[in-house]
Amino acid sequence: GREGVVVGQDGWLFTGEEVAFYEDAAAETARKLAYVERVRDELAARNIALVVALVPDKSRVYAEFVGRELPSHTGGRYERFRRALTARGVVAPDLLKALTDAKGSGRLYFRTDTHWTPAGAEVVAGALAETLRTADAPGLFENLYVTETTGEELFRGDLFNFLPLGALQGRLGPPPERLERRETSAAGGSAGGGLFGAQEVPVTLVGTSYSADARWNFAGALQEALGADVLNLAAEGQGPLPPMRAYLRSPELRETPPSVVVWEIPERYLPRPTEQAGLEGQGRQDGRFEQP
Repeated sequence: GREGVVVGQDGWLFTGEEVAFYEDAAAETARKLAYVERVRDELAARNIALVVALVPDKSRVYAEFVGRELPSHTGGRYERFRRALTARGVVAPDLLKALTDAKGSGRLYFRTDTHWTPAGAEVVAGALAETLRTADAPGLFENLYVTETTGEELFRGDLFNFLPLGALQGRLGPPPERLERRETSAAGGSAGGGLFGAQEVPVTLVGTSYSADARWNFAGALQEALGADVLNLAAEGQGPLPPMRAYLRSPELRETPPSVVVWEIPERYLPRPTEQAGLEGQGRQDGRFEQP
């Protein structure tokens, strides 16, 4: 494989971003932690609850297929950051445990793609719903949504692009996978409208391609699990921070504020350098990030 992919066992491929080393990782992670707190506070001032869906690395959930020890610098990165969030009062359920416990029910990440499968997205949606079941969030668990399988197709994941197979790509390398297409809709038109016909959407989803790409049906899985309509404002190719910054300035937030914002953040973005706009001064003075 070319730089950017880790070739594992039994046809499994992993993005190199999950194991990359960054010199400024501690300070960068601290800046992101502080920014999440800032977003939480800004939403709370509008009586909106924030739930962080911290998506564990595929190589963490399926470490048995990596074929080597994960680098020491990745260590307990997921759990350290999640505990730091919860210690600061940010709701962040343990999605690593939810996904690990569900591995026996089917494949939760694609072998040859960076992303989760629709089944993995469904597990995460269920874990988020369990966390929110006792929350005082109007509009949740009031309507019925149903997910149906609409077909199946051969699927070559994004990590195939890092295999230098050339003209032999169809004959060498991991075999293609099957993508199960899923669609979610309100059962019997049960989704409600607001006063004078204005549409009320209790949940806003912000995040990356894990949420934005309709092939994984994460927004639909959230609708079914939460019993509520979901406004999907996730974006591909930007990372988790720019879509949130855009949402905080958006007319959707000003004019139709939700009860809950679900912010999907992949673990691998935590140490990755990002543009500093909006993050200046948000980290610890000594640039360290420690588990509380």
